[in-house]
Amino acid sequence: MFKEGKYIKCKSTGNLYVITGCSKSHVYFKGWGISGGIPKTAFSDDFTLI
Repeated sequence: MFKEGKYIKCKSTGNLYVITGCSKSHVYFKGWGISGGIPKTAFSDDFTLI
């Protein structure tokens, strides 16, 4: 489901980010001058897969 290079969209801002990797518990992304990670359990609250 979470593949490196796929795009995700922030629900609140509409900004697109690219997935840079994932671990068992987190999805890591970068874009718009930031990079970070979000727990997979909270992912669908803030992001959608493109």
